[in-house]
Amino acid sequence: MISRIHRPGGPEGVFAIRNNQQHLERRRQVNEFYTTSAINKISYRIDDVSRLFLDKLARHASEEETASFDMCQMVRFYAYDALANIIFGQVFGTLEKNSDVNGLIETIGAFIQYGQVVGVFVERHPFIIRLLQALTPDGNKGLLHFKSIGENAIKKMDNDVRSSDDADEK
Repeated sequence: MISRIHRPGGPEGVFAIRNNQQHLERRRQVNEFYTTSAINKISYRIDDVSRLFLDKLARHASEEETASFDMCQMVRFYAYDALANIIFGQVFGTLEKNSDVNGLIETIGAFIQYGQVVGVFVERHPFIIRLLQALTPDGNKGLLHFKSIGENAIKKMDNDVRSSDDADEK
């Protein structure tokens, strides 16, 4: 079975919109997020992680830490923490701890693999996900940590919106 997304006549816009008018309408919906001012508003989140990354490199270069390290892994941890800070407003902690905290990166990799399979066999997803949940009743540590970070970010945004609404009412 092939997912409806991959069939001719499947939902437009998943991979490419060929209709110019529809393309323009869809682009207008997200354009504001890619303006210079929008990027500038979140750049401090990247700067925070970048400072930590540069500090770690400086420590290794100054012989404070004489142990060898994996530069590719450090860059990967930097990327995960930078993206997490942009998306959730907090880092995963992988760069600071120099490890895959609670298996988050492993979990994301597993989700990518899962998505590749389920993307082709969408109809089987409900069965597969129930089977996986039955096989791991305590849950996946990385998934639970990821879920917790997401829930905290949503609560913080809700509180920020409420605070803003309260200030507007006064």
